[in-house]
Amino acid sequence: MRAKPSLVSSAAQNAAEAKPPLLTVNKVGRIFGSAESGVTALDGIDMAIGKGEFVAIVGPSGCGKSTLLRLLADLDAPTSGAITWTSGQAGQSSVAFQEHRLLPWSSVLDNIMLPATMRRRPNEKDRNRALELASLVGLEAFTKSRPAELSGGMRQRASVARALFPEPDLLLLDEPFGALDALTREKITGDTEEIWLKQRFTALLITHSIAEAVHLADRVFVMSPRPGRVTHVVGIELERPRAPLVGSDQYNALVNDIRAKLQDPDHG
Repeated sequence: MRAKPSLVSSAAQNAAEAKPPLLTVNKVGRIFGSAESGVTALDGIDMAIGKGEFVAIVGPSGCGKSTLLRLLADLDAPTSGAITWTSGQAGQSSVAFQEHRLLPWSSVLDNIMLPATMRRRPNEKDRNRALELASLVGLEAFTKSRPAELSGGMRQRASVARALFPEPDLLLLDEPFGALDALTREKITGDTEEIWLKQRFTALLITHSIAEAVHLADRVFVMSPRPGRVTHVVGIELERPRAPLVGSDQYNALVNDIRAKLQDPDHG
């Protein structure tokens, strides 16, 4: 089955061209099972992610968002097409999940340092890196605390800090705020934007929340129901930081436009 061409807005095209590409996804497909009777999760995915860009992917449940994330994290391989890093070799990816997955018996600082601990004995440089990240995510006063002593939003900030610890080429956020209540989720979305504005790392967010995507992303990729295809790419030309714009007419217009594209893939 041939993939339907993506509809890319001029704003999205301009945003993509403004940053040198970190990686390119070219005609990527993923079939689970045999080609004849298997399930086609992804079909003809095309995208380029710029270095230092924040992109988001929205789509209905089961459209292959998490499958695409696994491919980008090199946890799975495409059935067709290719993912090409501009450097010529696969870059390092790091993932922050919906469940924080912090070690309950370890302090915040030790949890942030976990990527180093899994490879070797942490050193002073690792500790200083973890302290810097704890400060970056607003947890400098809680480095000795255990996860049970933190709020849900604080645990997620610690999870993001741990994912940033190895200085990944690409930070993958797999619905990291989905389990939080609405007010906490809105607060940590703003916190995440502030962290990104300070660091300008390359990030890809998987989310069911259109408002969250508009708040965080430079571009939003809209996916169709399975088999997952990119049907639209929407450039988000809002000033940053965006927390003051949440609920504004311009903000809501983008949210409504993306919602319409999700409901009707032919919506222009």
